[in-house]
Amino acid sequence: MAKKYPERHAIIFNDIKITFKELDEMSNSIAHYLRTHGIQRNDIIPIISDRSPYYIISILGISKAGAAYLPIDIKFPIDRVQYILQEVKPKIILFNNAQNIIENINNKYLVYNIKNHNFSKNTDFIHNINDYDDLCYVLFTSGTTGKPKGTLITHFNIYN
Repeated sequence: MAKKYPERHAIIFNDIKITFKELDEMSNSIAHYLRTHGIQRNDIIPIISDRSPYYIISILGISKAGAAYLPIDIKFPIDRVQYILQEVKPKIILFNNAQNIIENINNKYLVYNIKNHNFSKNTDFIHNINDYDDLCYVLFTSGTTGKPKGTLITHFNIYN
């Protein structure tokens, strides 16, 4: 869509309008940032964010970097978030408008406020490194035993 309709709006959120070209470049920038910080295929990157364009940009950037995204709702109780992070052991956590959660997690995680990212840096195309059997995203269920359980979704799963 970015090549075919670069000036069409991909995201309209309140007063924010982002074109397909801008979305492509912004997500490329995030992908380059993640790769320079050692993110590789099948790494799981949590996104702790409210609903915003940054959430979509993060998902696309993580996917372009070759990693899998893990959405974490900012309304989750802190003990649930800590449990999920302990299970996943992420190299980095992307967040937006989730300072209350970030302040309450252990300092052992690298956290990055997506809102402060310089989206004009490293916007060039990034080569796809994913295979169909690589992870695309992870969802944690409520867990019938009381502990959340992660469900792993591959690129093939969403392609079918």
